[in-house]
Amino acid sequence: MTDAVINLPPNLDSGTAGGLQALRNTTGLQGGGNKINCVNYSFTVVGKDVHGFEWNLYAQMDNYANDVPGVRTEHVAFYAKANKHGTATNWAACLEVHDHLGQGACVGAEVDIWTKGPDNGSRIGLDVMMAGSNNVNDPVQDVGATAAIRSSASNPLAYWSFGALFRGIRDAGVQVTSWLAGGVRAFEAKGKWIVGLDLSQATFDADAIRMAPGQKWSFEPTGQRYMTYKAWTPDGKGDRLQYVVNGSPAFEIDGAGNLHLKGKVLPL
Repeated sequence: MTDAVINLPPNLDSGTAGGLQALRNTTGLQGGGNKINCVNYSFTVVGKDVHGFEWNLYAQMDNYANDVPGVRTEHVAFYAKANKHGTATNWAACLEVHDHLGQGACVGAEVDIWTKGPDNGSRIGLDVMMAGSNNVNDPVQDVGATAAIRSSASNPLAYWSFGALFRGIRDAGVQVTSWLAGGVRAFEAKGKWIVGLDLSQATFDADAIRMAPGQKWSFEPTGQRYMTYKAWTPDGKGDRLQYVVNGSPAFEIDGAGNLHLKGKVLPL
């Protein structure tokens, strides 16, 4: 049996009509139940003694195009788009894997980057974009989405061993930048935990935790009781480590090791 090959003539003005087309229009129909209906269906059975790489669907693009200043160029090997016009839940893509044996690796999605040379700042494994539209020049407007990445479990006893597992990091394990108007919390923990922040298994050449002068370490939710460090003199000799309660220092330790209690220096 010979695999069929369809050669499509090259055309830079054909748009989405230039390839093979399969159209399905359910306008006017009602219901549908739990049955899955689709336009294209590809099914591959891999026998237990078959090795190598059996890929049910495969999309490849050889890109030789170069950037042109002032011209937007974005070539994509595979693109899925879902236009949501109603209130029903809508996915642009859903990747699902069922492990019927419970042994061996099981990966829902893998993103590979094979590249050359050091990082150039634009090699992104997974880029989640959110904006008001997909225009080249998206107008500045206040739009919001719930989460860039979310992990979920289908029942109370299902769990992830790690919410996020990053390896091979050079600069920062996680970097968060606030919204233009400023964010509320850079990191937030909810639920029940044994340890809040565990740094005991790491080695730090400098500081395990680094803070800037004037930043606070609060001990209750309202931020009325906190530790802070302030430089009171240019030469640093008047530096104070303070424990503040309701806006007033309860005690302080200066750069010379003197203890200040309610504004008075205690004798050594």
